[in-house]
Amino acid sequence: MENLKNTHDPSNTRQIKNDYAVILKDQTLADIKSALKALFGPADQAFLYAIGKMYGIYYYKQLLNSDVSSSSNILEQIFEFKREEGWGNFEISLENGEFKNAVVRDSFEARSYRWSGKSPHTMKDMPNKSLEPVPMPQCSFLKGFLEAVLSFHLKKNIHLNEVECIAAGNDKCIFLQKF
Repeated sequence: MENLKNTHDPSNTRQIKNDYAVILKDQTLADIKSALKALFGPADQAFLYAIGKMYGIYYYKQLLNSDVSSSSNILEQIFEFKREEGWGNFEISLENGEFKNAVVRDSFEARSYRWSGKSPHTMKDMPNKSLEPVPMPQCSFLKGFLEAVLSFHLKKNIHLNEVECIAAGNDKCIFLQKF
């Protein structure tokens, strides 16, 4: 098996050793989400949200305890690592230590909808599919992940509401704090 670069190291020189990596194409993620919907119905979004939240806590703690992180810029590191892994481009706005909003461009989770035929971004990729956007935001996993990372970092519960989503026809995904 070929060694893959570990993006958790900012220098990108450390190799994965004794571990395996799984890379999913957008279409594969769309297929997984379809299977979850078939199994769980509307609860599929709650399932993805819970997994995202658990992973966010785990990832933050893991990075905080690693030798590649310092607590002063851990948030920047997390979102840079996730960008390198293809999750999207993150813009997190904090003002005086308070969360303002999160913008995710090219969200991997919303991007998968171009393969389901629901996103308006399918026109050039798959012209035989429907061009209708889905009626509501779809980034449940990402929402859970963001809530966990931000809550852990800011040491208070952060609850988000996705107000714009690529899957719903917007050009970016926007998360605001829900009070």
